[in-house]
Amino acid sequence: GTAWRWHSPGCAACRRSVTRARLSVSRRSPVCVLEGQAVCCGVAFPFSVRGNNFFATNCASARTSATMFRQTHLVPAGAQVWMSQVVSARGTRFVYASTLALYAHDRDDYSLSSIPVTQTETLSAFDWRVSINGNGTDAFLVCTNDDVIRVYTSGDGGTGSSPTLTHTMKFQSFGVRFVSWDQHRGDVFLVVAGNSLYKVTLNGNGTSATTTKQPWPNQGVVTCFTRHPSNNRQCAVGTKTGSAWLFDAESGRSVPLSRLFQGEIADVQFDPKSNDYLLVATLGGVITLWNVDGSGDAGGVSTSHKPSQVMEFAKQQTGVCACLFVPSAPGTFLTASTKHGVLRLWNVSNEHPVHVVNCKEGGVTSACALADDSGRVVVSFRSGDVGVFDTKHRRRVWAKGPGHTETVFACVYNPANPNQVVSCSFDGTVRLWNALDRSCQHTFLTADAPRRFAVLSGSDAQQRGSGSGNADESFGGGPHTHELGKGSLYTCAVSCDGAVVCAAGFEGDLYFWDVLAKRALPVINIAPPRTGCVHKVVSHPTKPGVFACASLDGRAHILRFSGEIIASIQHHSPVCGVAFDPFDERVLATATANAWVGVHGSVAGSEFGSFATHSPALTSSGDSKYVTTKLGIPEGGHTSKVYGVLFSPLVKGRLLSVSDDCTARVWSLAERPGGAFVCSAKTVVLTGHINKVRAQNWHPEIANVCFTGSWDGSIRCWDAVLGLCLHVTTTHAADVYDIGVHAARPFRAVTCSRDTTMRFWSTEGMAPSAKLLAVMGGEVSGARVVGVTSHGDEPSRRDGEDGFGDPTEDSRCFSRDAPRVSKRTLSGPAVGGGGLARAVATSPTLAHRYGHVFEALSGHASSEEMWRLALIEASGPGEARGLEDAANGAVSTPHVCEARVLVEARTSTGASGESSGRGDRKSRRDTESDARENASVRLRCGDARGYCEAMRLLGDWNAAIAAAPAVSLPYWASLAAQRADEIVRDGGDAEEQSRLLLVAGKPQEAAAALCAAGREDDAFVVACAAADGGFPGFATDDAHSKPFAIAGNTHRASETADSDGDRSHERHDVAPSALHSSHDDVPGAPAPSRKKSASVDFGDDEVSGTKPGIAGKIAPLSPLGVSRSGSSLASLSPLPPLRVAGEMKALAA
Repeated sequence: GTAWRWHSPGCAACRRSVTRARLSVSRRSPVCVLEGQAVCCGVAFPFSVRGNNFFATNCASARTSATMFRQTHLVPAGAQVWMSQVVSARGTRFVYASTLALYAHDRDDYSLSSIPVTQTETLSAFDWRVSINGNGTDAFLVCTNDDVIRVYTSGDGGTGSSPTLTHTMKFQSFGVRFVSWDQHRGDVFLVVAGNSLYKVTLNGNGTSATTTKQPWPNQGVVTCFTRHPSNNRQCAVGTKTGSAWLFDAESGRSVPLSRLFQGEIADVQFDPKSNDYLLVATLGGVITLWNVDGSGDAGGVSTSHKPSQVMEFAKQQTGVCACLFVPSAPGTFLTASTKHGVLRLWNVSNEHPVHVVNCKEGGVTSACALADDSGRVVVSFRSGDVGVFDTKHRRRVWAKGPGHTETVFACVYNPANPNQVVSCSFDGTVRLWNALDRSCQHTFLTADAPRRFAVLSGSDAQQRGSGSGNADESFGGGPHTHELGKGSLYTCAVSCDGAVVCAAGFEGDLYFWDVLAKRALPVINIAPPRTGCVHKVVSHPTKPGVFACASLDGRAHILRFSGEIIASIQHHSPVCGVAFDPFDERVLATATANAWVGVHGSVAGSEFGSFATHSPALTSSGDSKYVTTKLGIPEGGHTSKVYGVLFSPLVKGRLLSVSDDCTARVWSLAERPGGAFVCSAKTVVLTGHINKVRAQNWHPEIANVCFTGSWDGSIRCWDAVLGLCLHVTTTHAADVYDIGVHAARPFRAVTCSRDTTMRFWSTEGMAPSAKLLAVMGGEVSGARVVGVTSHGDEPSRRDGEDGFGDPTEDSRCFSRDAPRVSKRTLSGPAVGGGGLARAVATSPTLAHRYGHVFEALSGHASSEEMWRLALIEASGPGEARGLEDAANGAVSTPHVCEARVLVEARTSTGASGESSGRGDRKSRRDTESDARENASVRLRCGDARGYCEAMRLLGDWNAAIAAAPAVSLPYWASLAAQRADEIVRDGGDAEEQSRLLLVAGKPQEAAAALCAAGREDDAFVVACAAADGGFPGFATDDAHSKPFAIAGNTHRASETADSDGDRSHERHDVAPSALHSSHDDVPGAPAPSRKKSASVDFGDDEVSGTKPGIAGKIAPLSPLGVSRSGSSLASLSPLPPLRVAGEMKALAA
């Protein structure tokens, strides 16, 4: 009800008033804030109006700061697991739903084409339609868990333009479960809310809609709803009580199925090729096919035709979640289950599955078919992964990769490995990520953690160091039984040696995992469940395996992952944050819910490691071994809950804190004799966020720069000395919870958010000249960084002067009457405050130096890899990375010497059957996958023969034979002959066997195989073609070629030259040069002849006479099956008479 009057912002470049602005009202702030985006001089900049102040970024500043915090990569959110239909395909794209957004991928190359819709509340249902009239406009229909439905349109198919919100409607506490567009009408859709169905018609004015409740017989919770793909008026519905029926969206008529199923209906799907058939699958594993008797024709659902059950298929295990017809194969459909990752392919004419497709991703949540005839289906999994599977070839063709399915609360770099990021989420998982290619290396589940100790309180905590506790170390032991989905996590940390990950969260438990062995360690119940949530865990900067945690039960603990508590500091307030001082191990800082910051210092000569586990209550008097200093409102502190604290890694005594009062504060601390601390300078207040501040970190290389993230979805870069904001980004769609940096990669950062994404950033724009200096061979430590000088009514403050911003005013605040412009200049300190200068100074060679510089300055993995390869080339194989680096994902582009080592190691490991680490139990499918990857690495290293042999051992003869010509043609022929032997042993098809023998240059064995299969006519044709030299002759690899017996006779190849040069059917073509240049590859192989052999040997080659029952050499055959000596083929012994066709018999006579 407030009327706002405000002046348009002025463009700093042209001094004109900006009028092109998109405005939106934000209600997430305690006061109403008007936000928008203005465009001028080709630059868009955000602004907001609050009270009498106008907050804006002027155009000139936007140009200089646009790259200060630049996103380089996105780790998309995983597919959510609670929505009924997570994936949907239309036109040339398919879409999957995450917690807060829709992700659209191209169906051809599977690339992420756009994120068409983002929300601030959890998505509960969605549908979309492609352009109807060819106007290039896609429409998206989304519903959130607050029962608000929004309609969006995207102008160019969703591939580039921002979506436009056209309609918003609220269903009051009805519980919207399904929304469904009419694919043939752009203004009508159906909504299933509660037990009712509503028809919504969008009015032409573009803002309002008409909602009509539809009559239908439902009395239960709807679990599935679908429309016919081609006739959208025909709908099918299933409920939790086991009832299903047909519904006509136009007339409102309903026809129930005659069967009431036991249990919940999991899915209903129409046959896209006709209007007559419907699949119904229950959660209990019952799958039935129904004839709906054309009820979806133009006349709609008819009550005169009752649906009838056609077939009930073999019952499956419980957990069936999806069934769908495959459009490219009429009568074929697919089923999936939440219990396992097996896709079963069925045919309506068979009661049992005909094929299966194994998915290593695990349980399935939903599936849909791509809108083409390729036979591909899109499947979403409980792990958050999304994959595309080819049902024709029964294999996976693309996988998105796993991702978090709930809010990501923490993301940290591994201190010992700058190329590894660890994240944790409310979904109960901890994931290890390769920072170079953003791939998930491993996923830890809280459900896998064994429990060793019971929940501790009071004296129990004092006895933890002596090893007392519950002796039950079995999985799921202890007082709690872990299940998948429990163990929601709020924070994680990695020990300083990179060996152990610690995570904690809602249940007050500390979870530990061995990073190298990829196994879970026993859980420590550090606080009472639920009332003692752990909101922060940090690792000790120098002591491996030592962590500190902050709990809402009012205690901060320092402990080892083995369970030994080093110190417990009792607060009389919930503790939300904790941090070690990297300059002084005796100092610990905590953040409390009572709006004060605690700095705990040990007395002289002691450290926290020497504390008794029964440390007294928080006090600074008596005989305590530590002294606590409270920093509250009198010291210029926060006015609301302090959520986090963090010491600067570059400036001793500088502390950053964030709070629910929407501010961050920078403290300058000095220690007094006795262990107490005082503020040596006025507290710097960082004001600008409009909601609670949660994320914080310091720049690892620039001492005066820090970062904060807030519930307002923004990330801000600050000058911590002047208190001025350098840059703002609002890329995240929701609350920002953590910002991770690493000293070895100071100009990179990673953030996480409630939008379930992780985003990687480059901050090299803060030192624009650093990379140029590096390329030109200059001293990078001399590069200046972007600073701030203020222009306007105040005098300018240069870097290094003691200046503090107004704590009540945003750094970008402009008065209506007297605007003040903050111009960013290269006035900051030089780069090199952290480890970069030390690394450059200690570099032994120029390659080392460039490697350090570009690793620090570039956010791209290719730059790091390039200089690493250059270092190996310049210094030799001694600089090559080892197997441990490869296992950690540090080798993305291996040098040839590294590749050879990797091949040898991987091959030897695969041959011995050893696993890669303790507790790593690989399935047969995983072992085969590793063997295939090993073979591929061999091929990339030039070992074509090794690749072929590896694929042959895996049974993939097609791949082996396809690559064999790279070795030699004789080797290729020998593999074809081996495959023929394999077919004989397996009792396979004689047709395939004969084809392989023919291309291998063994027509006599091919003819014998056809004879043994009773196909004498085909054998006769082969013999005739061989007599005319119709098949190539290869110098075969004797080591892999063995004779085989058929019908009691031994047949082998014999290459003899025919002296009869005037035969009319002899081929005089010269063989390709490859046939004559490859015989050296096979030891002992005779040199090939340019003249094809015209004789066929059906028996042993005896010099004089023949043995009884064994045929000797015969004269060449004519096409009629008659030898030049006049005897027919039928008269030869011991071969059985050929069943020659009637015409050929007449010709032979």
